[in-house]
Amino acid sequence: MKGSSLDAAVLADIALVLLIADWPIASGVIEGAARHLTDRLDITGSRWSVPGAEALLILRAVINNDDFPAYWNFHVQAEHRRLHPAADQANYKLTA
Repeated sequence: MKGSSLDAAVLADIALVLLIADWPIASGVIEGAARHLTDRLDITGSRWSVPGAEALLILRAVINNDDFPAYWNFHVQAEHRRLHPAADQANYKLTA
């Protein structure tokens, strides 16, 4: 090794070990997909909180995977349960 960089032979050996161990190796396709999801975060003048950026990335991944209709149905049902909890009148006695 020269300096802090690894030479091609060492990188090839590392890649072979990872492939034998069945570990994923980043490829241009994976890097392109990651860039496709994150490109909207780099709009001039925008500021993102970590929770806001995570929410946007998750939503973009859901849309890109064509899972949005199923996600939206789940979201609507979860919001309905949150806003309208089950009635618990059966737990109370009438005192009038």
